[in-house]
Amino acid sequence: MKATDLLEELDELQRMLNPRRPFREFWVESGLAYCPRTQWGQVIPLAGENGIYLYVSDEDDVWYIGKGVQRGRGGIGRRTCAHLGPYKRVTDQCFPGHHWRTDDRVADHVRIALSNGRFKILTAKVTPDKASSVVEALLLWICFATDGQLPPLNRRMS
Repeated sequence: MKATDLLEELDELQRMLNPRRPFREFWVESGLAYCPRTQWGQVIPLAGENGIYLYVSDEDDVWYIGKGVQRGRGGIGRRTCAHLGPYKRVTDQCFPGHHWRTDDRVADHVRIALSNGRFKILTAKVTPDKASSVVEALLLWICFATDGQLPPLNRRMS
């Protein structure tokens, strides 16, 4: 599923739930998102907030949907980085120890792109805080209903 389509679905969900009180704030500036390869060391937008995040390919395919909670102890920023492992610039690789590096269920081009930091991270603050789990599950369901499968790095609806 394309990230732009998923964001449109989330906008529709927001209008349906409560048109007078937006529950999210997406960080997408001029169509660009946080790029781990070129922006590592800069603060991930909305890093300390509770919310959701997407790993998105350069072709706009959603690879992963996750949530980050526990404001004050890392929130979105901590969770997005937890999957990637430490940043190490080794030849062309930025994240040689990422979570999916040995997972044969993940396509080689996805594992290589993650290792090389060639993907984007989109973040969204979700209010109220406890709604992050619901929004994550709804986005996963939308992907499943649309594509007949979860994003390639998600293993279950959680």
